[in-house]
Amino acid sequence: MVFEPGTDGLGRVAGSVCDRKTGGPLWGAAVEIWNTDFGSITDEDGRYIIEEVLHPGRYTLVASCVGYWGDSALVEVKPGSTTVIDFRLRPTEVDIRLGPDVPESKH
Repeated sequence: MVFEPGTDGLGRVAGSVCDRKTGGPLWGAAVEIWNTDFGSITDEDGRYIIEEVLHPGRYTLVASCVGYWGDSALVEVKPGSTTVIDFRLRPTEVDIRLGPDVPESKH
């Protein structure tokens, strides 16, 4: 994926989201600019891009994925450039049970 900054004074954010333990890419992770309508979903390589919709300034970038703890980063968007932010999410510990704990019948 090639990122070429625009010339319209807006900036963009791009990067990747991967598993902290394995380093593998996380497909379908959400990456959003907090408190805005701007965001993206990672592709099969764990890459995302939030296109040229951001005015220069500081934003909080939030990454989340089912089965992982979310993370955030402060990002400074500069006019006409792409700011790269990569996330390494930590898996959550999930207790998966095959069924409810039901006491044995006394019949």
